[in-house]
Amino acid sequence: MGVYSLIIDPAVDTEAADAENGLESISTTVKINQENVPTNHAQEDDVLPESFAQLAVTLQPLDASQLELILSRSPFRRARLTSTERVKENMAMVCSMISKWSAAQDKTMQESLSLENEYGKQQREINWQMYQNQLHDEHSYWNSKSTKMWNSISDAIQKERKLLEEIKRKELARKREIERQILEQENLEKERKESEEKERQAREEQEREDREEKEIKARLDAERREREENARQELEEKEQQARLEEQRLESELQRKREREASEEAKVQEAKQRQEAEARQRALDAIQKRIASERQEKERKESEEAKTKSTTKSDHEANNLPEPEPIVQVSVQKPLPSVTESKFVTDRTAALDDTEVGFSAVTTAVGTKELPTEPPVHQYIDEAKAEQDYYHKLILYIKSDILAPVASDKALKTYCSTNKRKVKPKLGQLTNSRQQIRKILGELNVIIDEAKEKSDLCYNWLLNFLSKSIVSQAETETTVSPMSAFPLGTLAVFMMSKHDKLRDLLIARIVKKCPYVIGYSCSIDTEEGRIRMGYKRIEGKWEDDAMYCERMGGIASVWGVMTQIGFPLNSNISHPYPLYHSWTFISRMLNLPPASLTNAHFTVMASWWELTARRFLIAYGREGQKLLTTVWDAWTRAASDRRYPAAARLRILGEQWLEHGETGLVRPEEQ
Repeated sequence: MGVYSLIIDPAVDTEAADAENGLESISTTVKINQENVPTNHAQEDDVLPESFAQLAVTLQPLDASQLELILSRSPFRRARLTSTERVKENMAMVCSMISKWSAAQDKTMQESLSLENEYGKQQREINWQMYQNQLHDEHSYWNSKSTKMWNSISDAIQKERKLLEEIKRKELARKREIERQILEQENLEKERKESEEKERQAREEQEREDREEKEIKARLDAERREREENARQELEEKEQQARLEEQRLESELQRKREREASEEAKVQEAKQRQEAEARQRALDAIQKRIASERQEKERKESEEAKTKSTTKSDHEANNLPEPEPIVQVSVQKPLPSVTESKFVTDRTAALDDTEVGFSAVTTAVGTKELPTEPPVHQYIDEAKAEQDYYHKLILYIKSDILAPVASDKALKTYCSTNKRKVKPKLGQLTNSRQQIRKILGELNVIIDEAKEKSDLCYNWLLNFLSKSIVSQAETETTVSPMSAFPLGTLAVFMMSKHDKLRDLLIARIVKKCPYVIGYSCSIDTEEGRIRMGYKRIEGKWEDDAMYCERMGGIASVWGVMTQIGFPLNSNISHPYPLYHSWTFISRMLNLPPASLTNAHFTVMASWWELTARRFLIAYGREGQKLLTTVWDAWTRAASDRRYPAAARLRILGEQWLEHGETGLVRPEEQ
């Protein structure tokens, strides 16, 4: 059973107060009795404190711990109980009293709780009514006194709400703007990455092309060196054979001269011997006749002058005249000189014929000998003026075509895309007419689309096509000269359809190989080397062998461009006709011989191999005279410098002279 804690009004429950007072009195009695505890323990069993009954009656319901506390303070704890039964009886009595008291206390507690609940309920109703009245009064007060304040507050709240909505709207717009900017940045970053990727791919492609070009150049260099070595060996062999042949001929001629001289000497000796024998026979006959006449005369005189004395006959015989010394006079007559032989006379005649033939040939170019003095200023001025024009055109291309496209991202992207379409087409060219027509159609589609887009893109692509043709001529044509035919054909037909391509392409060709317009200058300075088309490789000028090889490839394609023909029934006029080749040859022949280099002869030999046949067909006898001057007199003018290309050009001329061969022939004409 637990302890009950009652919170009630003192006037309501008087019994609890009495019990509380009784408990205090019991505690006081217990303390007093503790002081008067007898020392004789025997008396403790018989005597009980007077307050014990009062304790049993007035004691509130206690639990075990409270009971233990009360007992611990009672004198029974110190007393020595000698009688167990008394203790049990006392305890039973105490428990009985506690039980009775506890039952009465429970009843009292229940009544107290019911009263308390009723009182609390009434008190709560009273308090709630008072609270409602107070709230009503306060509400009335605020309604009467603060209506305007509440309205102003409501207006402020509305304004704040609108302001908040405006702030939210602006914040939303700002967030959207930020998202848009972020999206634009992402798009820009994506485009930048794409452009970087494209540039990287283009860079890798350019590096790959550069590597391939270097490999091709290395291979071409090796092949060129091999060809030069073979040509040099062939030239040395031919020179050796020529020297041997000349020595053989000279030895044969010497033997012939010696044999003729010996035969002539024998003839002369025989003739002299015969003459001497004849003279001797005549002398003998005369001597015999004289002797016989003398004998006859002596006989007659002896017969007639027998009477004369013997002294007078002897004196007459001693005075007879002696015969003339004929043999000595004939022997002293001079014999013919051996140096005046028939071989010497024939050789002189052959040289005379050569000079006559040369005069007839050189008449075609207006001179009987190649010039040893500087040429007429007219030729220099014309070539220089033409070179200056194409140089200014290159500067115009850089400033008015390449620069605007490079500064415009959209145009640059478009041109780069079409550039990658144009470049592979030239590598697909073959000598097949069908393939050339196919490539022409595809290139015209690309360039026509660029023309529709803008003139700037159109000019840019034409310039790139020109550079690609020249680059192809520098690399592929040097390895395979026959590839110049399809490349030159493509260039001419593209020029016939796109008028602007003519000057752009010729400008690119002249920039790389100015020899084709007959221009030449000194290469002792950097400006001179740049004007003559030299390249720098890793900071150094390329060697003459590689330079000559490039010049030969470009000249081959240029020569093919001049000799391409169009059908007679077509209305197409040739954009770059064959008379440019005549101008090229005439200007080259009028250069001072001292200024000629191996490159001049390389360009001329490359032109000869692919264009000489059509040139001769077009110009006939005058063309023959001009080409004869090229391979004979022009090469002899630099024979002391022993240029390999001059020897090659001379071999081509000799093959034409002896066998009628004029170089390479187009596949369809074979």
